[in-house]
Amino acid sequence: HTFSYRNVLPDLAADHRVVALDLLGFGYSERPKEADYSHSAQAKRVVRLMDALGIEKASLVGHSMGGEIAMRVAAGWPERVERIALVASVSGDRVPTLPVTPLVKPFLPVFSRLFGKRMLRASFYDKSRMTEEIWEAYHRPSLIRGSMDGLYKIMQHTRKDPKIKYEEIVAPVLLMFAQHEAIVPGWMRNRLRKRFPYAETAVIDDAGHLLLQERPAECNAVLRRFLDAGVQKTRAVVPESVDALAEAS
Repeated sequence: HTFSYRNVLPDLAADHRVVALDLLGFGYSERPKEADYSHSAQAKRVVRLMDALGIEKASLVGHSMGGEIAMRVAAGWPERVERIALVASVSGDRVPTLPVTPLVKPFLPVFSRLFGKRMLRASFYDKSRMTEEIWEAYHRPSLIRGSMDGLYKIMQHTRKDPKIKYEEIVAPVLLMFAQHEAIVPGWMRNRLRKRFPYAETAVIDDAGHLLLQERPAECNAVLRRFLDAGVQKTRAVVPESVDALAEAS
């Protein structure tokens, strides 16, 4: 949900082109019945969006589940990804669960009502930051017709996702963790560290899973340093490339 990025976008948009999207089934994007809701399909949609907007190469910032989508884009289309920032990200590993059957579907609205607010509150370290306004902003999209069908299909379709080819990810990686993470389990964070041993790592103090909302200034500073390093490197390389072309001619 792009609402999660509302405190990040204005700062970065001051001197970067920034595109925020609600993935299919989330936020205010559609909930088509016959669509593929797997993470692999979501990654393809990101690339198609880049194509539609004329973006040849981009840095990706993925929060939570969005981190897996970003990794799948970086692994499947490495030439399209400049840098990749994984913010409170899942690791891409599947936790063994019972089969997702139609019997689950009727209970999803009940689960959403009973546990949605609790899970959102658990995403904050400072519980006072979880205001009614924020709850409404996250809850409102779930009332769109087809939301529970979409959630059910996400649970179904992601079970069939192929493993991420982490070895294909060549873009520089930033791992940004929250000091008081309570949603993404510790073993997933350790898996990311092992898979990207040379990644830049930052831990945001006094923050929970929704660190972009809880500590936006600190997160923005880390993101800006990471993203701007790529811009500076590009600017440094361009003159050398021009000189090499001149000599060759």
